[in-house]
Amino acid sequence: MSLEGTWYNELGSTLQIDPLTGNGSVSGTYETAVSSSGCAQGAFILVGRTDVDQGGQTVGFSVCWLNQGPRAIP
Repeated sequence: MSLEGTWYNELGSTLQIDPLTGNGSVSGTYETAVSSSGCAQGAFILVGRTDVDQGGQTVGFSVCWLNQGPRAIP
């Protein structure tokens, strides 16, 4: 199963997953299209783990939100 690519949800947020490195690491960016106060703007770093390179189907990831100051990724 390939995870690489751009994924969208029904609210218009974007998840960009980089090519897998073969060691179970997942990386990419997440950009939300939903923010009632406008504080979560821009692309934010995504990191995680997967076992798809070993035949599994499990994926887990976290996004580090920075609600004030400069964007996480220029």
